[in-house]
Amino acid sequence: MASPTLYAAKLASANQAITQLETGTPSVALDGRTYTAADLPAVYAIRDWLAVKAALEAIETGAQGYAIGGRSVSRADYEQLVTRERELAVRLPEGHPAKARAGGIRVRFGVPE
Repeated sequence: MASPTLYAAKLASANQAITQLETGTPSVALDGRTYTAADLPAVYAIRDWLAVKAALEAIETGAQGYAIGGRSVSRADYEQLVTRERELAVRLPEGHPAKARAGGIRVRFGVPE
């Protein structure tokens, strides 16, 4: 069995954090930040975003399809997944690294020759 990809491993960690918070653990660490039960909506948003990122990563690394929450997606759904990833990135909690890359204006600097 192949080892999980980066986002699949992070998704597993997020699911574990949710289970712990829902069953009474006072706080959990996820990606270097500490979350409590009051932060569950933010952790759900992270989990949803990671699920889409894991699907994109699987397709990009050669998988023909991927299952997210009981729904199967394939290479043909790739653009829909990219759109969904952008939508979910906006819901991420403030300070999450992906939130800084979600939407907005991107400026690129270069040095003319």
